[in-house]
Amino acid sequence: MVEQLDYPLSLQVNKALYRSIRKGLERLEARSNISIYQDEASHSKALLKLAKLDFNLLQSQYKKELTHITRVVETYLWIVAACFEPQYSYGRRIQTKLLVLIMVIDDIYDAYGTLEELELFIEAIER
Repeated sequence: MVEQLDYPLSLQVNKALYRSIRKGLERLEARSNISIYQDEASHSKALLKLAKLDFNLLQSQYKKELTHITRVVETYLWIVAACFEPQYSYGRRIQTKLLVLIMVIDDIYDAYGTLEELELFIEAIER
């Protein structure tokens, strides 16, 4: 029966039969849906452009988030290199969390702090 349908609709039906809409992740499905919509003769160019822009912006945000996760893994590996014995598992977790917190504070310090705020922050740390 699916073979009797025209191209964009047949692809959508096959996709829906393979994985139901409720089981798919909306943002992961967006890319293939954009491609299907693009092939439809009656698509809106403005809507298509907006969908592609939205998808690309979200991908960019995901990449930025992954850099932070990568830093956590990198930090953990530094700690593992220093404290590799199995009995230090709890210590590795605490040290990793502490170093990540320090890195976040440092990033905020570098990116958002005014001179006055930074001087107050340094004074508070030194106490």
